[in-house]
Amino acid sequence: MVTFDPTHPGRSTDGFARSVHAVAGRAARLQRGAELVVERLEGCDHAAVTIATPEYVENGAASDDLVARAEAWQHDLSQGPALDVVLRRQTIVSQELGPDRRWPSWAPKVAGVLGFGSVLSVLLYTDRETVGALTLYADRPLVWDDAQVELAIVLAGHLAVAASDAHEIENWGRAARSRTLIGQAEGILMERLDLDADQAFGHLRRISQTTHRKLLAVAHDVVETRRLPPPPSARP
Repeated sequence: MVTFDPTHPGRSTDGFARSVHAVAGRAARLQRGAELVVERLEGCDHAAVTIATPEYVENGAASDDLVARAEAWQHDLSQGPALDVVLRRQTIVSQELGPDRRWPSWAPKVAGVLGFGSVLSVLLYTDRETVGALTLYADRPLVWDDAQVELAIVLAGHLAVAASDAHEIENWGRAARSRTLIGQAEGILMERLDLDADQAFGHLRRISQTTHRKLLAVAHDVVETRRLPPPPSARP
């Protein structure tokens, strides 16, 4: 039976969640989570996180350089447990990695070059989004039992929530900064051109459309240079 010691900070599942939430930013939380899983989960020697979006899949965090290479090979070869987990949305276990024919190019390479014996990959997701996959590697074969798989799924749930929360906070921060910048540009136009707020925003938007530039970029130029852009009708 694989358990965490609740009397030791970070060794209970709640302690794991607190330790991950203690750092700021999604990237930092994913990195901290990968490191903690290796420290706390018996049999796990390496851990990595794959980030998945509707547009791409990429490496998100790695506990060490060896596992970073294993993850990079998944993307290079377009095969591996993390990619299967994201695609199929189910837990993947390989007790003997070398002869595993599910990944005919990737598995022998990871086992032969890096010396990894077995792998466990679980989905990182919340009720709001799929974050990606948490993939755990052991140097020995025949490592993962049902209790370890269950615990890995629980830890992945904590890590997914922490990463999702951090991403949302980062988006809020970017949105707030964008609103502030656009508001400053509107204020400059209101003062220089004697416009009201709606007219100033419309002026910025028309410049954005006629110059094929993002509204935020136009606002940034106005605020940074303190110069008025040419009127929209003067641009092709």
